Amino acid sequence: IDTAQPVLGAVGELVWNKGYHVLLRAVGVLKRRGINVYICIVGDGQERKFIETLLQEEDIGDRVHLAGFIPDAYEILKAFDIFVLPSVKEGLPYVLIEAGQAALPVVASSVGGVPDLINDNASGLLFPPKNHSKLADRLAELIENISDTLCDQVMCKHVFYFRDRHAGVFSGCLGKNSPVEFPPVNEFCCLFCFGVVLVFDFQFKNSINSRIFSIFGYFYQGNERD
Repeated sequence: IDTAQPVLGAVGELVWNKGYHVLLRAVGVLKRRGINVYICIVGDGQERKFIETLLQEEDIGDRVHLAGFIPDAYEILKAFDIFVLPSVKEGLPYVLIEAGQAALPVVASSVGGVPDLINDNASGLLFPPKNHSKLADRLAELIENISDTLCDQVMCKHVFYFRDRHAGVFSGCLGKNSPVEFPPVNEFCCLFCFGVVLVFDFQFKNSINSRIFSIFGYFYQGNERD
């Protein structure tokens, strides 16, 4: 990995819903704008051949590293400068929570439950799903300020926005190395919610799963949602 350039990281299975084709086309746009970045994609899957073809089409093979599947990938998140979630479909992505633990600035598509975790222009930067031009704009916004206050503000606000709105739901899932302290949560409740989310996602194929987590958080914390 060329650490002389900003390193963008993405983690997830190489499938269409994860939107890596959107990310790679955005990297092509950045290259044509003269903005140098390096991408590390952690994961493997059925879309790998398509992604390799797209690397050639966009002429960005020298800027992208396909790392394949890495167990406990969350442990390497701090090697990235910026975390990117380009998904075209999501529920409530756990990887964003792990990025919050790693105190990374995040650029993500505003799909599914992502806006429940990321407050646009405060705790992260959002872009319309499937829109690689907008993703390129948002990435350029962070990259051009990689050593300035914008990146630091997004990074810090991501951690604390997540803490304030979602600590009650996910504290039991984050482990002991969280950068902030969380109240205890019943592990059975966490597992039950994940089970319900999987069932609803399979049955209805939409973002209702994120709302299930939101409802659970409402009853657990005893607070009205915004």
